[in-house]
Amino acid sequence: MKVYLIPQFVILNEDSNNAVIQNKNGISQLTDKGIIDFFNKLDQLHKNKVTEKFIENFFGSVQYESVVNFLLTSQLIEREKNIDSKYKRSVVFINSSKIYETVKKFV
Repeated sequence: MKVYLIPQFVILNEDSNNAVIQNKNGISQLTDKGIIDFFNKLDQLHKNKVTEKFIENFFGSVQYESVVNFLLTSQLIEREKNIDSKYKRSVVFINSSKIYETVKKFV
């Protein structure tokens, strides 16, 4: 299942059919009530990640693909990148017994 990241944003609702969103990628003016409602819902839920199922349930299967394409193109959402790490563990060398005891409590 695909996961999409929602960059932190600020939304200014001028009315139900007009809103402005600012995120790290810029400022976008929205005039589609469905997309405005979507971002208001994300803001209300404090979500910074959504699944494709969440978007599909919100917009319906008919609009799902076009909405995702618009949001990706407008840089209002981003695909989550899977980072495969080759490392199974890490080793830390510490020459301070105080730091060692503190780290040992958390690891």
